[in-house]
Amino acid sequence: RVRRPDVALARRFVCLALSRYLGLTNSVIASLVEKDPSTISHALKLVEKEIDTNRRVAQQWSYICAQLGMQPITKNM
Repeated sequence: RVRRPDVALARRFVCLALSRYLGLTNSVIASLVEKDPSTISHALKLVEKEIDTNRRVAQQWSYICAQLGMQPITKNM
């Protein structure tokens, strides 16, 4: 199985949006993206850290939020 970083980042963004904006639980998100809840938990922690430490990822997240008409929400806000 090949892992593609761009697909993994996009999936983490989806998980973050579902968690932060819709308030879905890790279990519900896991069923939607066909992953297990522990993977979702790890993905959320990882993407929040990436947004805080990687400028490119933070810019991508801000762009996605702007396109969806939402404010970029992270754990630090």
